[in-house]
Amino acid sequence: MSFAVFDLIELGDGVGPEDLDRIKTKTGCARVLFGRKQEDKRIGVVLTQWESADTAWEFSRNKDRFPGDTGDGNESRVFEVQPAMFGEDGGGSVRLEKVLRAPCVEVFTAFQAQDGFGENVERFLRAMDVEEDKPKGYHGGVVLLQKGDVKGGEGKVYRALLGWDSVEAHSRAKGEEGGVIGREIWLLRERRGAVDLFHVEFKEV
Repeated sequence: MSFAVFDLIELGDGVGPEDLDRIKTKTGCARVLFGRKQEDKRIGVVLTQWESADTAWEFSRNKDRFPGDTGDGNESRVFEVQPAMFGEDGGGSVRLEKVLRAPCVEVFTAFQAQDGFGENVERFLRAMDVEEDKPKGYHGGVVLLQKGDVKGGEGKVYRALLGWDSVEAHSRAKGEEGGVIGREIWLLRERRGAVDLFHVEFKEV
């Protein structure tokens, strides 16, 4: 399960449980998760995991994957779990599983990433993992890199998923005086362009 497709959809599109169940029957689909953006609950987030890049691409390019979806207003991106910091033994997928089981998932996306930014994200997550510095309510993190078609001007697109007990737990960790986030956040502010951040409470379909 090294490939993940993220679809951000307007819930007014009429997406229902039967549509998500239908995705699970597609060849190569390992899992389907759904949740609402906590910052804007009109937006649904569908995360599907796929066994290969080919099946992930086939799904993301299917204009009929959701009712009424023309592909114009909704975002669909294919990401590959980055194994570098966890070795080549599937450790990235193991960590992804742990993150997605957290009660709340922070989704941090960086656009126009320059060389070295992916390594910076890995350094940040390593620092978060140090036991004596690990924030209360933190479940771990994983790095993903967008594959294939990237919109004009976006350059490389990285997405980091971090598991938390809640949005409030993340906020407390950010505000902790002398905490690891305050010390290491500079790693996420260099070598990239615009960013996007939201939280979602995923449930497996």
